Amino acid sequence: MTNNEKNTKKVSFLEEIFSKEVLWILDDTNVYRVTIHKDLEANLSTVPINGVFFIVNPINGQFFLQIIHTDEWSSQIRLGQLAKIKTAEKTELMIKYIHIDDRPKQIIVTRSGMLDHLQTHLQNKYSDIGLRLCPFHLPVQALIKLEKLHEMIIQATETKTILLNIYDDWLKTISNEKAFERFIVIVSALHTSYDQAMSILTMSNSIKISQIHLWPNLTVEQWNKVEIDLRDLIVRDFCTTNSINIQELSEKQINDIVMGNIDKF
Repeated sequence: MTNNEKNTKKVSFLEEIFSKEVLWILDDTNVYRVTIHKDLEANLSTVPINGVFFIVNPINGQFFLQIIHTDEWSSQIRLGQLAKIKTAEKTELMIKYIHIDDRPKQIIVTRSGMLDHLQTHLQNKYSDIGLRLCPFHLPVQALIKLEKLHEMIIQATETKTILLNIYDDWLKTISNEKAFERFIVIVSALHTSYDQAMSILTMSNSIKISQIHLWPNLTVEQWNKVEIDLRDLIVRDFCTTNSINIQELSEKQINDIVMGNIDKF
């Protein structure tokens, strides 16, 4: 596939997201997690901790945290494979119990390993739900670094689902397309450098995040500045990592880097 064909595919995908149909983006990166412990003899061992998979509805910002309690891994084997199976099982249950009007017509996964497992679990009752791999890099897993979400996950005493809104109240002032673009910029920046991204978001910690929000409550002008600074953070890191002269990049190439269209670099 040529670069032009890939770009066309991505443009079509973004247009598809904001069709009238419900669509979910699913990330299973952090379902099975462990901590590493060292005993008095310097032997290392791994201990499972609570995991999570994320589902985002880019149209309205619905954000599902499906927490997987550590008890789910007790006396189990092949845990990496089991994590994918549990993700597919619990996704099927979410679809079963959600209102029919809110059921997804398509599920986009951020990791290809989930496709077969979802297809296996959904093919009997929900074969009309389309499944596909996200055509660009979308590091949704970076959300686990947020202190508020991390505490919800770690402190959970059972497997459960939590529903939030990843857009806070953004849709009062911007379109859902613009909100999704802002979301992509934020998670990409968090993935690049959590500390630097949070410093930019909170304007060097001068703006606090309220208990009911995931992000700081900024004015339109403040958001414009924050998004520019986050984009700069992403592009600078990408150019440094890949030995690219940032001055030689076109505006389109810079936008491709920010939006995760990096396969042609």
